Amino acid sequence: PFTVTHCKALPEMLAQNILLIAPDESTAHTTEIITATAGKPILTIGDAEGFAAAGGIVGFVKENGKMRFEVNAVAAKQRGLKFNSQFLQAAKIVSEEGGKIP
Repeated sequence: PFTVTHCKALPEMLAQNILLIAPDESTAHTTEIITATAGKPILTIGDAEGFAAAGGIVGFVKENGKMRFEVNAVAAKQRGLKFNSQFLQAAKIVSEEGGKIP
């Protein structure tokens, strides 16, 4: 079972297992959340451009009119998160080299 909670403050967010970062979050706030979750087993999901490359774990992107997803496998590993191989095969794997949310 799981509970959906609307978190407003960073300490409240850090107590969660999964964070869906809303597209209306400011770039600075999204970067702050990604930085604060580093090293913690928290799955971060977002759809801002460059989300996964900026250190988020799963980023949704629109490609050729279809929704796809990117996975930052390095960030996931650093947080102790593991994914099913079929999930990773369906994903575009990205790295953090120079990644930032525009």
